Amino acid sequence: MRYQNEFKRMDIFRCRHDSHEHFEYKVSASHILDRKQCFPNGCVYYRWRCKLFEKGKPCIRGYNYVGRLCPGCPHFIDEKVSNAPELRISAKEYEEWIERYRDFAAWVEKKQNREAQTLGVVSGIKPRFQRFIYPKQDNLRLRGFQISFSEAFVDMDHLDDDCYAVVSGAFQDRWQLAPGARMEFRGTFTINRGRVVFEKIHHVEMVERAEEPAEWNASKALVARTVATGFDWQPAKCLKCKYSVLADVEDRRQYKVVERRQLFCLQGVPHPDVCPLVPGKSIGEDECQK
Repeated sequence: MRYQNEFKRMDIFRCRHDSHEHFEYKVSASHILDRKQCFPNGCVYYRWRCKLFEKGKPCIRGYNYVGRLCPGCPHFIDEKVSNAPELRISAKEYEEWIERYRDFAAWVEKKQNREAQTLGVVSGIKPRFQRFIYPKQDNLRLRGFQISFSEAFVDMDHLDDDCYAVVSGAFQDRWQLAPGARMEFRGTFTINRGRVVFEKIHHVEMVERAEEPAEWNASKALVARTVATGFDWQPAKCLKCKYSVLADVEDRRQYKVVERRQLFCLQGVPHPDVCPLVPGKSIGEDECQK
């Protein structure tokens, strides 16, 4: 069977939640239908605000942001907000698409957390970072590498879409992977934020070596970590650049841990608009397609 990753479709829904502002309010289908389960009924959340911050004045208690210690302060505002995702396609198109979504979800459920024999051609390889934010500490850690495939054959099925494999630095140093390499391996099929990711890679067979030498090894990745700069939004031109990575972030400054992803430039460019590698302003994907 042939499948495409319907979980990562970004052209189905638009959500006006504050947290999606930096992404032009585009969200993945799996975020809406599975993670939040907010379509079509919507959701209710509470927006914490400070009257003093909104007037440009400092906090009377010396805090730098609105958080869990603010309730009870006369300047604290706890605003109740109702929100509902919008469809970006017609109702008829949605009915046709949701059937494909359910088929893909059923296939994923069959494969998830099980070993699969996989064959694919490497389309890219980048360092894999994870950021941990604490009240008085901020760490960016190297977690090996992420191998990208534009398509793969998983057991007897054809996944005609992007998928990934995560490997250690020692793995990359040994195999020296580069785009164009054709490899076969066994790995555990997992889903990470709607992406198909293979973990615990073993029984690797290099069917065909890449023509170009490998650009990355563990030492170069550690150097890139020291110069990497993070952005609070994801410009379309940066997402297509080979020197950008999306890192998993855990923000532990509040009572509840907030998980998200953040774009990092491995060349240390301070702002996308001044990038010498990919000229042009950092417009969003929708604007870029006009």
